[in-house]
Amino acid sequence: MTDTAVSGTAVRPEAAASGAVPPGSGPVPPDSGAVAPDCGPDSGTLPPDPGARLAALFDGGGPERGVTSLLRSLLDGPGLELHPAWAASIVTVLGRLAGRTVGVVASDPSRLGGSLDAAAADKAARFVRMCDAFGVPLVVLVNTPGYLPGTAQERGGLARRGAKLMHAFAAAVVPRVTVVTGKAYGSAAVTLNSRALGATRVFAWPGARFGPGEDGPAAALADEVIHPAATREAVARVIAVAPCGRGTHRNIPL
Repeated sequence: MTDTAVSGTAVRPEAAASGAVPPGSGPVPPDSGAVAPDCGPDSGTLPPDPGARLAALFDGGGPERGVTSLLRSLLDGPGLELHPAWAASIVTVLGRLAGRTVGVVASDPSRLGGSLDAAAADKAARFVRMCDAFGVPLVVLVNTPGYLPGTAQERGGLARRGAKLMHAFAAAVVPRVTVVTGKAYGSAAVTLNSRALGATRVFAWPGARFGPGEDGPAAALADEVIHPAATREAVARVIAVAPCGRGTHRNIPL
């Protein structure tokens, strides 16, 4: 059922379910009517410098190979990936950054080259709405060549489902920080929590490429160009000072 989005994760045997959530995935409120319990400027501290791992990943071309190593280097510890077998070109993870619960939406260039297809747009939109309903800040890692082309995608409602994701980000009131690690091409890059959608902050790594539809240097399309080693500190700082909040909507299927 994990490849149909009915179930977020699967374990076997049933007795293992109680230990399926990693401690690093962090707490969420008991319901969508409360603000996350670890919200606020004193909600956590950054562990000792792990920036060297992100720097080495950047120097080795890691962002083009896949997103797993990037997530491992960015978060405090293992997070909980939701729907890993469904729409794998986008990864959705609950984890901790500087001790605070965050939701991560990340392009995975090892799947479909990181292209955003109709199912991936649905998956990400649902996750964004869930995080906003529970007051969980969002971190968005962008490395995409754009929407997946083809008549099959058009017939599958790519434009309509992409609009769901754009609406989910634009309507979210939680802190939303974007890091462009590689490609940010076309309307898919706009949809993934761009400045145009009111992102709290947009960072870009050196060499980030903004393509058709977003022509121009990274300095003009991001708020700041940062070295990969500074990513954790930069993102954590923005989230720490941003106002706490949650969406007024409930956690309904989008």
